[in-house]
Amino acid sequence: MHQAHQILLYIHVFIGALALIIFWVPIATRKGGRWHVQSGKAFVWGMWAVGISGVIMSVIVWMDPLAIRFPDKEVDPAKAVRFIAHQKMISEFLFMLSLLVLHGVKHSILVLKVKADRQALKSWHHLGLMIFLLVTALFVGIKGLVQNQILLLIFAPIALLNAINGLRYTFKAQVKQREWIIEHFSNILGCGIAVYTAFFAFGGRTYFEQLLPGMWQVLPWVLPGVIGVAMTFLYKPRYQKKYRVTADS
Repeated sequence: MHQAHQILLYIHVFIGALALIIFWVPIATRKGGRWHVQSGKAFVWGMWAVGISGVIMSVIVWMDPLAIRFPDKEVDPAKAVRFIAHQKMISEFLFMLSLLVLHGVKHSILVLKVKADRQALKSWHHLGLMIFLLVTALFVGIKGLVQNQILLLIFAPIALLNAINGLRYTFKAQVKQREWIIEHFSNILGCGIAVYTAFFAFGGRTYFEQLLPGMWQVLPWVLPGVIGVAMTFLYKPRYQKKYRVTADS
């Protein structure tokens, strides 16, 4: 299990690092153009790899944290109890982030493909993923409330809103003309939030622990979410105006 986890971790980190860079290419290039389409496809495949590997690694660590984190070391029983509880919480958080990535990439590509014809969004596997994300976000959010974990309290609502918005878009009576463009943009941005959060919180953790004192260490965790939400509020009205997402279809 430890070896499988390590192999997945290397793949996850390598592809995730590339995705951090590729993420900005579709945003910066002309929508529908060659660079936008090709870089978008690369980002999507990267997100599938990152999301699936993230789910598997989270489950592996949740099942046996000590075997994964300390494979050749004995841990004091009292410390082991606290360590296991903490690792399970982190695993549940990362599991939720991975589901958020998978939902975001799947939903964004599907709405791009079907456009106004939303019947394909009602397939059992797509609805199942949205409902699974919703239930997981509720679980993580409740755990955050009980344990007073600010990280869980910040990101559980983001994941919950993504699931609710996906279900709302799928089942609402009518969609606006070209509204699928906004739905595509919002969900891809959600993927970016999840990936950058994981990178700053884990990949850059050692660096930021040295750079940021005390409570400021929470900043790398929350900054991607804050920036992502701000970008959504900033760009969504612009895209609605640019693509004339107004009249009902």
